[in-house]
Amino acid sequence: MADLQELEEFVSQIAKPERTIRCFPDGISLEQFATICTLPGVPDDTKQAIQAPVLRLREAALLKEDEKVTELVMILQQLMDRMDSFATLEQYAWLVHVVAKSLMEDIPLTGGNLLHAIKRLAMATSPLLYYTAVALVFAGLDAITEPGKLTEAYRVQGVNEFLRRLDIFNLQYLQQQSNNLQITYQLLKLLSLYQNMVIMRHVGASLEALTAEHNCYADLLHVTNAQIKKFRQWLDNASAIVQPFGKDQEKDYLILADLMQVDMIPLFDDLSQDEDIV
Repeated sequence: MADLQELEEFVSQIAKPERTIRCFPDGISLEQFATICTLPGVPDDTKQAIQAPVLRLREAALLKEDEKVTELVMILQQLMDRMDSFATLEQYAWLVHVVAKSLMEDIPLTGGNLLHAIKRLAMATSPLLYYTAVALVFAGLDAITEPGKLTEAYRVQGVNEFLRRLDIFNLQYLQQQSNNLQITYQLLKLLSLYQNMVIMRHVGASLEALTAEHNCYADLLHVTNAQIKKFRQWLDNASAIVQPFGKDQEKDYLILADLMQVDMIPLFDDLSQDEDIV
């Protein structure tokens, strides 16, 4: 009996493995938010309207909490009121690069912060913010394969470019990440975001309909049945590779399994009622 008690005490002292997957954004400082608000390309009237509160946020440490909230509300309201001033496709293409570049390199957005920013941008009604979200997905994928390398051009890329990234993240690559679950989680979340904001959003839409809504970006957002099938096959293969990573139902592995088996694959199962799609 004493031996059993000693064994239990010994087991209780064994350090539990730390969670390696961080699912939530770390957040950014008010000073970093002020940097976002001074991106190049902001129309002059908008720049002038937010100049004073932005300058005050740069010294956020000197402000009281209610004063910080007041300045934030003023900036956000001014930006929303003037969003229509970003009107032409030429502005979109240029501003997508400028905004994405600053978010990735000046802030910089990484990990959960990047995932959160993409999700929020994709939900916005402004086409500019939506295109920026798409560009950030590709920037995030490239940051996984080539960490530290600066992107030359942040731009909206098409479904074929997305599928070419999947060729890089092949089964051998996933196997190599078995001890780096945060990277695997970041990759799958980026793929999930793209699945929701591009593939599921535009599946079944004709090129003509996309042209009416997105003009010169229509070709890049157009999704074919063959492309969906290729992505679905990658998900099935990836799921078979990632599941054996798990040991004793650790939470990290359950997070990855849920991400694929609950959040991603079922979306394609819903499409399978149409045999021509999946």
